[in-house]
Amino acid sequence: MKNFIFLFAFLPIFLFAQDIPKFNLDVEKVKKNEPLPEGWIKWGMDEFDLNIDKTTRKSGKRSIKISNNTDDLKGEEFGSTAYAIPAQYKGKEIELTGYFKTENATDGFVGLLLRIDGGQGAFDNMDKRAIQGTNDWKKYSIKLPYPIGAKTIYIGGIIAGKGTAWFDNFDVLIDGKSITKLKPFIPEPAKATLDKEFDEGSTIDEIKLTPESTQALSTLGKIWGYVKYYHPKVATGDINWDYELFRVLPKYMKAEGYIERADVVLEWINSTLGEFEEVTYEPTSDEVKLRPNDQWFGETKADHLMHLLYRLKAADRTGTHYYIDFAPYIGNPVFQNENPYTQFDYPDAGFRLLALYRYWNMINYFFPYKHLTDENWENVILDFVPKFVNAKNEQEYKVACLELIGKIQDTHANIWQQDEALDEFFGKNISAVKFKMIENKAVVVGYYDEEKGKSSGLQLGDIITSINGLEVEEVIQKMLPYLPASNYPTQLRDFPRKALRSNNQTLEITYLRNDNEHNKTLTTYPVKDINTWNRSEKDSWSVLDSDIGYIYPATLKDGDFKKIKENLLSKKAIVIDLRCYPSKFMVFDLGNFLTPEAKNFVKFTSGELQIPGNITFGQPLQVGGNDAGTYKGKIAILINEESQSQAEYTTMAFRVTPNNKVFGSTTAGADGNVSSIFLPGNIRTMISGLGVYYPDGTETQRVGIVPDVIVKPTIKGTVEGRDEVLEKALKWINK
Repeated sequence: MKNFIFLFAFLPIFLFAQDIPKFNLDVEKVKKNEPLPEGWIKWGMDEFDLNIDKTTRKSGKRSIKISNNTDDLKGEEFGSTAYAIPAQYKGKEIELTGYFKTENATDGFVGLLLRIDGGQGAFDNMDKRAIQGTNDWKKYSIKLPYPIGAKTIYIGGIIAGKGTAWFDNFDVLIDGKSITKLKPFIPEPAKATLDKEFDEGSTIDEIKLTPESTQALSTLGKIWGYVKYYHPKVATGDINWDYELFRVLPKYMKAEGYIERADVVLEWINSTLGEFEEVTYEPTSDEVKLRPNDQWFGETKADHLMHLLYRLKAADRTGTHYYIDFAPYIGNPVFQNENPYTQFDYPDAGFRLLALYRYWNMINYFFPYKHLTDENWENVILDFVPKFVNAKNEQEYKVACLELIGKIQDTHANIWQQDEALDEFFGKNISAVKFKMIENKAVVVGYYDEEKGKSSGLQLGDIITSINGLEVEEVIQKMLPYLPASNYPTQLRDFPRKALRSNNQTLEITYLRNDNEHNKTLTTYPVKDINTWNRSEKDSWSVLDSDIGYIYPATLKDGDFKKIKENLLSKKAIVIDLRCYPSKFMVFDLGNFLTPEAKNFVKFTSGELQIPGNITFGQPLQVGGNDAGTYKGKIAILINEESQSQAEYTTMAFRVTPNNKVFGSTTAGADGNVSSIFLPGNIRTMISGLGVYYPDGTETQRVGIVPDVIVKPTIKGTVEGRDEVLEKALKWINK
């Protein structure tokens, strides 16, 4: 069940006020018109039916029934039900017991499911016991070590392959005692949360910069972040590491020369954190993509401080960390307990430096694509110290954050919330005219608002040449630092949503129509009133003609995979249009249908707790397998700069199918599960948290997915309303 780990959604965690919570482990509690008992949800593929059964049960009035509803299934497809329990218990061993009954279970297995998230995690679904066939009710059990740092317990039942199974009478035991008789252990709040000294401000209002002090602040930021992730005392959560920065910073800035500064730092670390055990670390993987860089230790110019920093490399880091974890079974970093300091719109100089230090170190130790940035990440912190220290208002601070985020060149990275200060920076108002960069020209392709857009007088195919007196190319170059993206085509994709904005109610443009130049004043409207993110409402699948199927993943819904397989299996070709973001995860549901033999299509890199900064490869992942019903025709995959993240990952999976060809242009170059980051001032951003590579190690980030046949829209084709990428694909299909 190697594919199983990528298909989980985040589940609600049920919180209880009682001394001993009442869990629905006997599946008897139900809500009207709900298909499953209260608190139970569905995991797995659409082809499996999950419902309450009142006729077949072990005891009580009902059980949960799981069955497949098609014959075209094999062992790697599954249906499962799950129930979430807060991991608020102490113990060394956890056991799940439950009863299930099976009928005609083949090509897979039936089992209980136990998954623990948090800490080192734990998982078992009884797949190795290979229970199949027809069996009467029987009690089964799974036992696992109960991990330190456990956060959520997921229990359930699963059937992979064909057949039917019923599940009833679950129980969870911690060290042999049922949780139905145990009081939850709710730990004391981390000591770090009790430190309130700087809640109202860092007390650092002004920092005078010289070349020497700028360099010193850059070095301090590196030391602060290194100790944060490497010292085991910080990992416990006993120390508010943000506020420790504000305690050491004034002393550090008053010190004269590098020896005094080193003395301040050394005394601060030793007195605050104390001694630590040292161990020898064995390699955690044979394939290390990135290693932490310690050459910057030399910036301190002090042997006694460098000695401590080198010793910290061997500090005994085990189990958990207060500020960092990794998503279970996936591996992208989870930046936790990072206070967003929502009380500040414009934080003081100390908090502004904290924002820079926090972000730079998160990227330095846990961003899997740090090596791909145009600018050496080691130098970025030095360049940005003046921008954060000297930001004289809210807008300058947030623009500095946006520019810093852009330096990692990741399309997942941006400031992901509407912000008044940034709205004013780009312009609070926007034109209703929609344009795209086609053949390196700003070509009108429609309107964000039909009525308002048409009233502008601009028409399809008009070419905008200047905006408020600046040539379009000048506007692009001016705006590039504030358009975070993995590559230039994706920056051009995002440019139009920012270009026709103004803080005035109008803006001036020059445009060409039939090679004749015209000037025009465009009315602008409040940004909140214009939807620039409207998407196509195409059907999720259709038949283009009698023998060619078409899939548009942006509008996929439950049940569509079954219909696609039933209706498109006999077609001579299928077009998969990934110039959109899939609404459903389709890699294995559809990939197994398209690929007769299991093939490697991807491998990942991720970080680790023991050696922060180590980014290592895991094993390749496969899609496909033997299936008599697998699709036999041609497969045309369409991509462009709108193809991002899941769309790129899906293209990689479908590219291993027989007789396929990819048409279009380079994609957004941002792949991998995202990790959220919060910065002071309640700024939310994200990064690509996993490194995604082809099985041979070829990069996808920034490069994107490169098509087999490059097809880019033309101005002529756009004006004529043609889809030139689709046309090229159909020509190949019909060859």
